[in-house]
Amino acid sequence: MKAYPEYKASGIDWLGEIPSHWDIISLKYLCDICTGNKDTINRVDDGLYPFFVRSPKVERINSYSYDGEAILMAGDGVGAGKVFHYINGKFDYHQRVYNFHNFDKVSGKFLFYYLQSNFKYVIEEGAAKSTVDSVRLPWLKSFPIALPDIDTQKKIVSFLDKKSPQIDALVAGKQAQVEDLRKYRTSLITEAVTRGLNPNAPLRQSGIDLIGDIPQTWECIPLKFLLHEQLMYGANETAEDEINFNHPRYIRITDISENGKLKSETYRTLSPIKAEPYMLKSGDVLFARSGATAGKTYLYNETYPACFAGYLIKASCGNKLLPTFLCYFTNTQPYINWKSSIFDQSTIQNISAEKYNGLPIPLPTMGEQQQIVKYLDEKTAKIDALIDELNQQLDELALYRKAVISEAVTGKVDVRDWKPED
Repeated sequence: MKAYPEYKASGIDWLGEIPSHWDIISLKYLCDICTGNKDTINRVDDGLYPFFVRSPKVERINSYSYDGEAILMAGDGVGAGKVFHYINGKFDYHQRVYNFHNFDKVSGKFLFYYLQSNFKYVIEEGAAKSTVDSVRLPWLKSFPIALPDIDTQKKIVSFLDKKSPQIDALVAGKQAQVEDLRKYRTSLITEAVTRGLNPNAPLRQSGIDLIGDIPQTWECIPLKFLLHEQLMYGANETAEDEINFNHPRYIRITDISENGKLKSETYRTLSPIKAEPYMLKSGDVLFARSGATAGKTYLYNETYPACFAGYLIKASCGNKLLPTFLCYFTNTQPYINWKSSIFDQSTIQNISAEKYNGLPIPLPTMGEQQQIVKYLDEKTAKIDALIDELNQQLDELALYRKAVISEAVTGKVDVRDWKPED
């Protein structure tokens, strides 16, 4: 899109030049700012009014403390400085949420887009000096707003109100594709690992409701009988502050990603003396045992030495079970159902070694396991490549959405002549 005819220096590093007829005005001159007086415990399921807390999720409540146009920003916590919501109506809000209202000389929706796009620079500047866990009111009041005339603001808002939903629709479509591919991946693995590769193979009851029927030649055996040593908990040790590449990697529950691989950015090590009893061998399978990641698995086949931490449990397969086959089983619907069946919904999710010992494994011969693993390696590699491609596109769309908003509200592009049909 075209630029404005003339620009001038804003005097602000992150903002750069702005159109020559725009002004720089501190936020305190454009609106009032206050915080709420409610806490999360005040939320009510199916309440009458929106209840804004410090996250993108909108809760409900039966009271309202404001009625009108407003912008809501998380004041502290993980989302500190994030502008999640714009509303025009009755609502209530958390005591650590900022409410921007009573707008003067500025469109509320324009300011919403501007803050959503640009307040991050204040957070980043503060984070460079110290850890930022809350937004200070003086930061807000002095935050510079590049402000065009009200008619230009309305044109920018009209443009973004049209473009943003278009991008959001593309994002939603690709997210749905990713979800469909993940469901297909699960069903493909489930079929192969519980029924085999021969669709005409005669079946029999496994004796386990969660597993269902299995081929007649297969067995269904608890995991503990398929290991060559007992399940083992990891080390209750703190990782080294500084990475020492002469020491083994210390694999923790937070290192294992959703796709069952290790995150490179969380690499930590442990001294050889502390690590020695917990060293891994190629083919060892690690099970996560607690929290939201409970049940997640990782197959260790790395060339570098590694040990494992206390919220992980090590399984070393015997001569009847391929480690890769075991990991594929932990990606099936029966395994997902098994996890749900043993969780106590009133407590933190936890799967002990004792519970893992009883995990029922549908077991073909080693030859069949090898065939199934080879088949799934080929099939899932293609599916994973498609998911990776879609996730890359989602990342690019997220960047594009931010750029569209940022360039419009800071005057890098001129949308005054834009029409919806464009």
